[in-house]
Amino acid sequence: MNFETRPPSYLFDVSQLRGHQQITDLYLAGLAARQGGRLATFDEHIPLGALVNVPPDIVVVIPA
Repeated sequence: MNFETRPPSYLFDVSQLRGHQQITDLYLAGLAARQGGRLATFDEHIPLGALVNVPPDIVVVIPA
């Protein structure tokens, strides 16, 4: 795995956040996007509209 020094925060628009709890969600989605992966989660409330220039299927919600 190759790590980049630039944080993945450039991949999301913080003005779209609804609360501080979503920062980690978006950070993990940004890491997944930068590494060419996907984020699997049980959380159905990740604000996908805040993600910038990432594939629409970057987040996979696992049914509970």
